[in-house]
Amino acid sequence: MRHLVFALALLGSIPGSAVAQDQRTVGVTMGYPASIGVLWHVSPRVAIRPEFSFTFTSNEFTSALDTLTTSDVSAVGVGASGLFYLSDLNKLRTYVSPRFTYARTTSSTEANGVSFGSEGSGKSYSAGGAFGAQYALGDRFSVFGEVGVGYARQKSSSDIQTFQNSTVSHTWSSRTGIGAVLYF
Repeated sequence: MRHLVFALALLGSIPGSAVAQDQRTVGVTMGYPASIGVLWHVSPRVAIRPEFSFTFTSNEFTSALDTLTTSDVSAVGVGASGLFYLSDLNKLRTYVSPRFTYARTTSSTEANGVSFGSEGSGKSYSAGGAFGAQYALGDRFSVFGEVGVGYARQKSSSDIQTFQNSTVSHTWSSRTGIGAVLYF
């Protein structure tokens, strides 16, 4: 018990210089490829960046016979990255970042306002890693850039009339991204 009291007294006597710096720990991220997220600094060397993305595309095609074909595709994705900071050089911080994402896609096609049985859906999982750098332009604003590799697995299926098709694809690719962080 005496050791515990001594340790607490010792910790209490250490000056709190880090408290006076008022480090921002939570910020909103905006990036390219298109994503919106949050950057949360769990500790000075580790941060978590959950993200959200969505797309909605609608295409219309009119043939020479005045047949209007409409195709709608929507996708929603979520993901998370871990940032492990390697160095802190003044306002520039370098890091490595593993990343995982999941996306769900749906599609449908109509001709002259009537669905002709073309429906589709898909799921995509991806994992990757990147090396990045983050530069603080001010107390509440910073920019970042990343370069790395990624792996994606996508499974899609479509129903056309009474026929069902299924596809699975595996992709290895390079990955780059840029963005900004606005801290609270």
